Amino acid sequence: MEKVSAIILNYNSSKDVEKCISFLEKQDYENLDIIVVDNNSSDEKEEGILRTLCTEKNVQFIVNKENLGYAAGNNIGLRSAVNAGADWCMIINPDVELRDADYITHMVEKMNSFDQVAIAASSVVMPSGELQNPQKESTFFYDFLWPLQYLKKKEENSNWNVEKQETKYCEKISGCCLFLKAEFLKEIDYLDEYTFLYCEEAIVCRQAIQSGKHVLYVHDCTAYHEHHAKEKSPAKGRMKIFLKSRRYFIRKYSGYNKVQIALALFSNKVEEWIWNIKG
Repeated sequence: MEKVSAIILNYNSSKDVEKCISFLEKQDYENLDIIVVDNNSSDEKEEGILRTLCTEKNVQFIVNKENLGYAAGNNIGLRSAVNAGADWCMIINPDVELRDADYITHMVEKMNSFDQVAIAASSVVMPSGELQNPQKESTFFYDFLWPLQYLKKKEENSNWNVEKQETKYCEKISGCCLFLKAEFLKEIDYLDEYTFLYCEEAIVCRQAIQSGKHVLYVHDCTAYHEHHAKEKSPAKGRMKIFLKSRRYFIRKYSGYNKVQIALALFSNKVEEWIWNIKG
């Protein structure tokens, strides 16, 4: 049986981590271990709470002395998992609930029934009922003509990323709960650590596709993303971080030609300027 390692990256979310672990403990998959990485939480109590929890639950606990962001923070856990012999690494946000005991068993079976799968994810449902998977990657015209997104999000289906709901290869999936094949992680030297937050999924999925591998969406399996809106930072701050990450994706991973890159980057900076004015 292949080994699966679940990596939970924490930042001031120890209560959610405890709940997430409780769902993982109920999984019927026999070769599963759990790694919790604290990304230098600002709440000084977090480390002690998590250390006690992980000791009680026999879970590996790693403390980062610096908040390294999503990719670099998760890489700490991913490297530890792969070095310990993991075949699949599951990145799972603390606020994700795996309510079905056979979730991991089902995902592993599906991932192994398709060819050249490097990344996989299930259906992900938000409290509102909104679906987060599967997703389409933005095109040049979308990056350049970004105001169109605001028109599309006024339509009845607000999540414009969601494609037809069926198990299939896709372009991109959400980073809140996904599986990464260990061999693929070693090939790409783990997640690209340039971005602090946002666009990590776009980057790693594009890396998989460009290397001739696949991103798999599994429809008949569901994770529940109990996202806490109250914990979000101000919209302006989040958007500036996103736009910076998107510029990096455009330059390095988009596959656009030089003219398209220049136009997309210009449009991105215009959007950032507008957000600065709004702020």
